[in-house]
Amino acid sequence: VYLFVAISFEWSVYSKIPIVFYGTALIVIVFILRSGRFLTAVHMFLIMTFITLWSYFFIDFHNSSYVEKMMSVVLILGFLTFTPLIVDRLTHAMIFYYAINMAVLYIFIFFLFNRGDVPDIVLLSFAVDTTIAIIMSGAISYQIYWINRIALDKAVSTEEEIRKSGELFRSVIEESPQIMAIIDRDGNLEFLGGVDCTIFGYLKEELPTIDRW
Repeated sequence: VYLFVAISFEWSVYSKIPIVFYGTALIVIVFILRSGRFLTAVHMFLIMTFITLWSYFFIDFHNSSYVEKMMSVVLILGFLTFTPLIVDRLTHAMIFYYAINMAVLYIFIFFLFNRGDVPDIVLLSFAVDTTIAIIMSGAISYQIYWINRIALDKAVSTEEEIRKSGELFRSVIEESPQIMAIIDRDGNLEFLGGVDCTIFGYLKEELPTIDRW
């Protein structure tokens, strides 16, 4: 979208540089994904996205509309909401993303203040509104992070319980003096335990279906 707009509206060369930078980064990220390093690729994607978006806030700063730049903070908030979905157990990573973006936001507000043509009441309102929005977004993201963490912990513990139950079941079946078998609806033997398979005169792999017994 940015590339299309840059070409259609004939943006300056300086405005096209971040797009080229971002496109190159995306190609690198694809190769990182192919190597199986998912978290590394996603973190790199977020970092490159934030760098690219924030760069447009400061490019041609004195000659462009400050209102347009102030409204674009919504994009930053939108990408920040993705952080709890990728940090896994790295709580400090989510705090890092929010802290860094908050710091850059205040640098942008400082530049707006020095610009001189932004009404003080507008700048104050913008600073308060965006600060509250980022804090609320951070609080919600933190809750989402904990919900994901609890769900993951529960999934791991459940998987461990299932594994232990499976091992107990198999040990009981294999040590039982009785013949125990699991046969599916089509009559195929899925499991046989309790006695040596040769009791039927066949190896397990050679046993016919239940219909032929």
